[in-house]
Amino acid sequence: MKVIIITCLSASLVLQVINQTYSLRNAVMAVIPVIFILAETLNEDEFQSQVTPLISVLFQLNDRGIRAALLQRLDSFTGRLDKNAINSTVFEPMCTGFTDSSGALRELTLKSTIPLIPHLNSVNLEKLGRYLVRLQSDTENSIRTNTVIFISKVRLTSDVHFVVFYLTLFYLLPKRSHLL
Repeated sequence: MKVIIITCLSASLVLQVINQTYSLRNAVMAVIPVIFILAETLNEDEFQSQVTPLISVLFQLNDRGIRAALLQRLDSFTGRLDKNAINSTVFEPMCTGFTDSSGALRELTLKSTIPLIPHLNSVNLEKLGRYLVRLQSDTENSIRTNTVIFISKVRLTSDVHFVVFYLTLFYLLPKRSHLL
């Protein structure tokens, strides 16, 4: 019982300190793993009030290292974020990774987007489709390959949003008549 109370108390304190010092890159990079460890101990209300705003702020920072660290852990907290937060404050800043000059970050952004798909609204699904079309003509082979794998993984779902997503993607794909 004491451990649980101390853990929740320390989680709350640490998250408050992190929220106040998010502008210090090295400090943020050092505590991102701690954020997710502590977030696991919080109940839903505490998570929504303390962690969701922090994740939104961190995604808006224009730092490749911070974005990469968040993307690597995206699947661990996507289920706990509400759809409004994902669509309004996480997805848009995350999309800058699709057009980043770093091939590794473009690929990491692509791979990390899969857990977000069920939570995206139709507008963001359309944006994602446009990014996928661009990634299919990327200069790096691994990104083009992973784009096809991404599309095939998402295709297996049968949600209505995905029908809109695929129709949009099909419409946006360049016509390759020489392949027919």
